Amino acid sequence: MGEELQRIYKKFSKECSLLSSLFETTIVQSTVNNSSRIRDSFIREMCVIRLHDSWSRFCRELVLRSAGSRPRTVSGSRLNRSQGVKRYRDVIPVLISTYPRRRTEPAWHNPTECLDAARRLGVSNYSSISQGLSLSFNGSAPTTQLTAVRNYFAHRNLTTAAAMNSVAQGLFISPVPQPYDLVAVTQSGTTLFALWVLRLKQMAQLSVQ
Repeated sequence: MGEELQRIYKKFSKECSLLSSLFETTIVQSTVNNSSRIRDSFIREMCVIRLHDSWSRFCRELVLRSAGSRPRTVSGSRLNRSQGVKRYRDVIPVLISTYPRRRTEPAWHNPTECLDAARRLGVSNYSSISQGLSLSFNGSAPTTQLTAVRNYFAHRNLTTAAAMNSVAQGLFISPVPQPYDLVAVTQSGTTLFALWVLRLKQMAQLSVQ
């Protein structure tokens, strides 16, 4: 039988907890010399990049397992394989064949592209996935904020810097702090990074019901 969706969620949740713990070490540091500053900024940037990667892996596994592995949802329903899919390895070829020109996988971290892929595959738990991935907070999807900051950390240029600054402005953070400090700014009593983790876990949990 296919992998249970609960396992996919637990794996993502565990990765989030590890990253949160590592990120928090940079908050409680008492030293302020240059060496610790450089180290802490590196840790924060890598935590953001890894969180983004972890979320992307979760979304990919969620859709592919739902389509090709007959997993059981958290609520106990056994899912059927998607039409044209006989085994797990068939899922990507079947998905790619539904696009007129596309030859690569969708950007799984992007809720719009992920949901489009789930729709194309006709997964039987589409409503649950849609409910989770469509969740937004205060009118802004945490995935949009995370992707913008992650892209700046991974590809520093004027375009990614402008997108990152838009995140800060949308959160009414002015003046814009250093990028590695932006993710540590307190929002609603906790850091921006911690809020991302909390919200992504909520989205993931709803998606596997």
